[in-house]
Amino acid sequence: MSLVEILVHAPRVPYDQLPHYRLFTIELPEQIPGTSVQRIITAEELPPYWQEPTYERSQWVLQPWLTQPDVVALGVPSAVLPAGVNYLLHAGHPDYGRLRVVREEPLLIDPRLWQN
Repeated sequence: MSLVEILVHAPRVPYDQLPHYRLFTIELPEQIPGTSVQRIITAEELPPYWQEPTYERSQWVLQPWLTQPDVVALGVPSAVLPAGVNYLLHAGHPDYGRLRVVREEPLLIDPRLWQN
């Protein structure tokens, strides 16, 4: 999913000037009874303008979660590939320190996917 987002959002950056991306596999902490560590927002729960190419209105959609996170991991649909889910992690949530990096590796982009 991250590769698709990069292809859409950084198309004008020359391939040889792309940042060195990293791919992380993260393990969420055990859920404490009566609480939740993750939640997924579906496209149906979002306002009709959520896929607009400008961020003027859509940047405010997650404001409540950003100011008072109820979960450490929030899944949101990809505007590029709506069946896909992007997970946002909130560093201000008390469970953030309990996240565990299981694996980290370079995210290599095949140059054939890139158009300069």
